[in-house]
Amino acid sequence: MVDARSSRSLQYLSLRTAASLAYMKLVGSPPDVRDTEAMRRVLDDVAHALAIIAPIRIYDHEGLVPVDQRKLLTGRFVRGAAALVDLQGHEHRNLVIQRGELESAILILRQTQLPQSLRAVHAKKPGGGSP
Repeated sequence: MVDARSSRSLQYLSLRTAASLAYMKLVGSPPDVRDTEAMRRVLDDVAHALAIIAPIRIYDHEGLVPVDQRKLLTGRFVRGAAALVDLQGHEHRNLVIQRGELESAILILRQTQLPQSLRAVHAKKPGGGSP
């Protein structure tokens, strides 16, 4: 029998949602939605950090297809983690991450300088501040 907690960890989330959740867990508050360009950039950065640690997949007509690790490391996330543009200029959309892998990645990222860097940027925003 599968319990609700393990079932939840098997769910897939869009990478954009996952980057937002990771940001909130690392900083303690949501990104500033009043500055949409800055919010997109920070979600792109968080998505890149997640992609270094956790597998990212594309959800398409074939099901879940893993994104090649080289593309994740050398590509750039765009539009608030909505897509990945690889070195050849191909855009990969419908990016997803498994919830359990997201949670594990967040635990690892908490041990890095990323939370401190994100909080410093967040505190500089108008209306921002310490969580």
